[in-house]
Amino acid sequence: MIAYKEYHRTVEFDPELDKFHGRVVNTRSVISFYGTGDHRRSFCHVDDSVRAVLGLLDAPEAVGQAFNIGNEHEISMMELAERVRARVNSPSEIVLVLYEEAYGEGFEDMERRQPDITKINGLLGWRPENTIDQIIDDVVAYYGPKVLG
Repeated sequence: MIAYKEYHRTVEFDPELDKFHGRVVNTRSVISFYGTGDHRRSFCHVDDSVRAVLGLLDAPEAVGQAFNIGNEHEISMMELAERVRARVNSPSEIVLVLYEEAYGEGFEDMERRQPDITKINGLLGWRPENTIDQIIDDVVAYYGPKVLG
């Protein structure tokens, strides 16, 4: 799974996302993540991200500039876990792993990660079209057969 990090303008492979997606789809598994569950993130569907990149490739005005691609709608990690569990009708337990247990003392994470998409919207009129529920449904459709056989 590829994670887009808007704040660093990089694209990274994130094996933790693959593990998380597999656990979410497997209704017999525990859903676990790091932190208190209060930190908030914004998720963007890959279809929306690709549409943005293709739009930027076709825009001569975008050459040499940096753009945030993402979704402005935030959700707490606990809300996400609960929503996923409800959408797949899973009895899975949600387990929080404290940062100190996972990374040792002194680890800090950003409480919020929310891209400002004003610039790309102004140039292309681009906004993400898929909701968090659509993202969840598509992840389940993709990973379900792989995890559940």
